[in-house]
Amino acid sequence: MSTLPGMIDDDPLKLCSKCEKNLPVRDFSPSSGGVYLRPECRKCARKLSKERKALRATTPPPAKDHQCPGCLRNEREAQGCGGKKLGTWCLDHHHENGLARDWLCHDCNRKIGDDPQELFRLANYLLKWEKIHYDTL
Repeated sequence: MSTLPGMIDDDPLKLCSKCEKNLPVRDFSPSSGGVYLRPECRKCARKLSKERKALRATTPPPAKDHQCPGCLRNEREAQGCGGKKLGTWCLDHHHENGLARDWLCHDCNRKIGDDPQELFRLANYLLKWEKIHYDTL
């Protein structure tokens, strides 16, 4: 059997990132493009999809003049950053408590995570290297 990235060694099992169970690879869907297996099993993916749909149904859509709180792009500028099949905005939510935060562009939503301290560390890391490079010019 050939292995796809994300499989555990040559064993046809894969660890689900949500339920944390080692499951047969047939329980995972291919990612878009079909090159990798998704990190969550199909059962968890269905559950997540239902939760996200319910959250979007109870959250007002973004205003026409909405800007992404992260990159400050408007709808026209952010359009397509999630791919051709996805809309411009995605509803950011806290993964632990499930509460909605705001509408972000897909680029920013992929970057944010749930740990503000991690973002501060990464920002400081970038600022440090920016200073080093500017000081050497």
